Amino acid sequence: MRPLPALLVAFVLLIAACEEPPTPQEAPERPSLETEADSLAMRAVDAIGGYEVWQQLPGIRFDFAIDRGDGRELVASHLWNRDNGDYRLEINRGDEDPIVVLFNVNTREGSAYQGGEQLGDEETGDLLEQAYQRYINDTYWLKAPAKVFDEGVNRSAPADSATATQDVLHLSFGDVGLTPDDRYWLYINTETGLVDRWGFILQGSDEDAEPRFFAWTEYVTLGTPHGEIRIAERKDAEAEGGASILTDNVSVITSFSEADFEDPEPRL
Repeated sequence: MRPLPALLVAFVLLIAACEEPPTPQEAPERPSLETEADSLAMRAVDAIGGYEVWQQLPGIRFDFAIDRGDGRELVASHLWNRDNGDYRLEINRGDEDPIVVLFNVNTREGSAYQGGEQLGDEETGDLLEQAYQRYINDTYWLKAPAKVFDEGVNRSAPADSATATQDVLHLSFGDVGLTPDDRYWLYINTETGLVDRWGFILQGSDEDAEPRFFAWTEYVTLGTPHGEIRIAERKDAEAEGGASILTDNVSVITSFSEADFEDPEPRL
């Protein structure tokens, strides 16, 4: 794990426990719905644009930031070509020059720069690992409802958990991803199908740990070549004194330049 201010560590530990869906070149095959939980999961996917639209999303750009009540603090900026896995990550270092990591999420190979200068092999290796973790973590905060049918995801509808306004979808994981013992609960609005909040208990938590809850708010609608998608740009901690996670400045990208994944200077 790369060195981080202590206040960020808790959020970097939220690592999605499932692999990415098929790349957009593959014809999206809508999953069969065999259980009540499957139907609930598909309702959440349809509410944010639909399975086929998300599977064919060409590329996306967004920021991952934190708000503790005194303003937005940028953590990292992302640019992802889902067609071939190329990725640009710019890590904010406060008063220092940002770190620019250019890599491929499929091979996990790439290079790292600071102040336009390429970093050494050892530091680059550490940053590539950290960049891959940021990609997994930050994109999960961005689009968790679009990942409920990823390979290795186990879906269930806990008994007696639904209310008049929310259904609950529980997610656990097979032997996949970086932290397969994570557990999540998605609270799905019975009227809109949108995720209103989520709770999670992370791998390595105490046996009697309670879930941490975040309200999903500030949904935005974005156009793609195959239809519209919806993304919650803000996730507000429900615990007193908790921070908010922002996945904002989101845009769908349909074409890329060579410089997007070659320029060592910050450009996001």
